[in-house]
Amino acid sequence: MKHLKIKNITISLIILTTLALSGCRVLLPDNKPPIEGNPAPNFSLKDGQGERHTLKDYLGKVVLLEFWASY
Repeated sequence: MKHLKIKNITISLIILTTLALSGCRVLLPDNKPPIEGNPAPNFSLKDGQGERHTLKDYLGKVVLLEFWASY
């Protein structure tokens, strides 16, 4: 019985991961993926203090984006 429960959990995780990753792609406004070597599309994000920053604000500067999450 325990083996069946582990198998069901594993299958569920695989399905959820597949569904989550299938929506993780970047598209430009014309629904085409970005091309290497072209400028990055402009976007904006809020920092920890709630201040909004756009990529355009850093034009000509090196930008490092670090994506992380804690679960």
